[in-house]
Amino acid sequence: MALNEYGDTLIENDGKGADIASQRLDDLDSRCISMARVASIECPIVVLDVGAGRCAMANALAALPSVKAIAVDPGDYNSFAEDGVTYIKRTIEQFLSSEPVPEFHLIYSQRTIHYLPFDQASAALAAAAARIQSPGYLFLSASGMGTELSLGYPAVEEPVDRRFAKLAPDMQEKHGIRQTVCLYSPDELSSLVEASGWVVVDVTVSEFGNVKLVAVAKRHIDKGAAQ
Repeated sequence: MALNEYGDTLIENDGKGADIASQRLDDLDSRCISMARVASIECPIVVLDVGAGRCAMANALAALPSVKAIAVDPGDYNSFAEDGVTYIKRTIEQFLSSEPVPEFHLIYSQRTIHYLPFDQASAALAAAAARIQSPGYLFLSASGMGTELSLGYPAVEEPVDRRFAKLAPDMQEKHGIRQTVCLYSPDELSSLVEASGWVVVDVTVSEFGNVKLVAVAKRHIDKGAAQ
């Protein structure tokens, strides 16, 4: 049975929803690949894929000339990593708190940030903004409050900084999302990112209702303005 209007099916991902990247590339995927291709013209770059799962996007990025990828995920998906991909079995918090953190220039993360409570999401985004190298772009998406995932969601009336609960049982079963999540509106995700050291370039909402955004680390914008 198709999960949505795109025809995606439920390929389980450790209770964290369907593995969409292994079925198709969406607009955020394409934008990240385009940016990686352009950025790598001047010098080799590394893209950090957070919540990489079966490494479909990390592999696509690493197939580009002068691009390597670091796939970060707590699951046992290292066997899916192809040439040019370094698989690190950790959560994003564990990765960013380790020393030394490998150098990276772009961050890509689809439908992963919502598995963190709001304060942990803010801390992870701030740590990433402080460590990312130029050009310093973030490609991020989260499950949206405007999706069917909010139907029966017990935290639907909670403010975003206290909104963290499991989906209704029927939504858990349909979408394979059995972890606790924080659903976001476009304004809420934008505000979180902006408050964590990033400048949002644009925000879009998919037909399903998920929120997607592109941002750049503020310190790289400030550095460019000062030069």
